[in-house]
Amino acid sequence: MKNILGFVAGEESEGLTVPREEKPSAETPVRSLVKVRFQEDQRVLAYYNDRFDLHEGDLVHVSGKLSDRLGTVISVSTRFKIRLSDYEKITEKITLSMSGRFRSVSEWMVSDDPDALAADAVRAWVKPPRPKTRKLVQLDPKLDGVSEGWAYVEEEDEVVLGEGFEAELDALEKCEDLRAAVWDRAVNYLQEGRVKYISLRRGEGTAFVEGTTWYEVNFRYDSGHVTDIYCDCPYPGMCKHETAALLALQLLEKEKDFDPERDFAALDRDWFWELVELTHREIDL
Repeated sequence: MKNILGFVAGEESEGLTVPREEKPSAETPVRSLVKVRFQEDQRVLAYYNDRFDLHEGDLVHVSGKLSDRLGTVISVSTRFKIRLSDYEKITEKITLSMSGRFRSVSEWMVSDDPDALAADAVRAWVKPPRPKTRKLVQLDPKLDGVSEGWAYVEEEDEVVLGEGFEAELDALEKCEDLRAAVWDRAVNYLQEGRVKYISLRRGEGTAFVEGTTWYEVNFRYDSGHVTDIYCDCPYPGMCKHETAALLALQLLEKEKDFDPERDFAALDRDWFWELVELTHREIDL
């Protein structure tokens, strides 16, 4: 038995076990001026932070033009004097929690426990928080304890669903809502390893697909019948992200070591090891 990057592996187990980590206690925010390096082009920019206790190596999202990118903190200074209007802010500190047992299934690393890497954790990792909308409201002296006036309040974006698509997993190519050109592009997406994550919890499925940005696919699964298929991309028909995610599930369903009727979390093998490295686990061989 040996430990590789924090994962326990042994020939008799034919799998990897991620040790469960204790949940960190609530951190005290430390005001700081933070330099962040962005992975895509190695650009380094400074940001103001007043929400987190940040350290070198932490992964963050920021406000401003680079809000859709993941950045790495490379320096933190508590000695500064700045004008807030000159700086964007750190909006989110990313903590990816992986724990549980994973096994190799074809091109995937699969856990029979969806909490080993929950969809909510992946969403926080790949999809930065959307800026809140500002709405001007009239204050009520009786409720707000202030004199009459107006103020801006921040509101979360409301998610509205229309009708979802429907398909039989073993006859996906026959879906009436699926165009041939979309099918071909979805096959390419799957072959390129763009479906990074897919999970199922009590019939509710979630997948994350890497395209020009990250897209989330949601669906319901019941014995090969897939309903309520949604993607947050703007394409009006059944899109390549939805199709690629269902193709991935179709392939997993055919594997002898995989039971599609059970809850699971599956990660693209290469991406799995990328995340292991990004979580800064110690190497102990």
